[in-house]
Amino acid sequence: MKKKRTIRITHPQLVRIRNALREIIIYAQLRQSQKIHREEVGLDINDPKYRKLSNEWSTLQRALENSICICPVCRAHEKDMTYNPHLKSWFCEECYKFNQNFYIREGEPEIYP
Repeated sequence: MKKKRTIRITHPQLVRIRNALREIIIYAQLRQSQKIHREEVGLDINDPKYRKLSNEWSTLQRALENSICICPVCRAHEKDMTYNPHLKSWFCEECYKFNQNFYIREGEPEIYP
């Protein structure tokens, strides 16, 4: 996406569905991360398999943090989210506003349009 976008859901049933779907995705990512961690235990850091698993874990983490499922700042997952095109990530509205005000004061408003 090239523009700032806020996704707000006001209907209570849709909010419940959204939150449930986000929790399913977060839980699936957590399960996969745990599986990777169990495989890493006992491996040497220099082992190519360890590096492969570590990269896979990092990819999962980045995917979750850049998704609309979770705010990378406060880790909230039950809030409406705003997309930041500069950072290519979703933030809850409160964190977005807070960071936007900070960067405006710092003279870098383009980071949080």
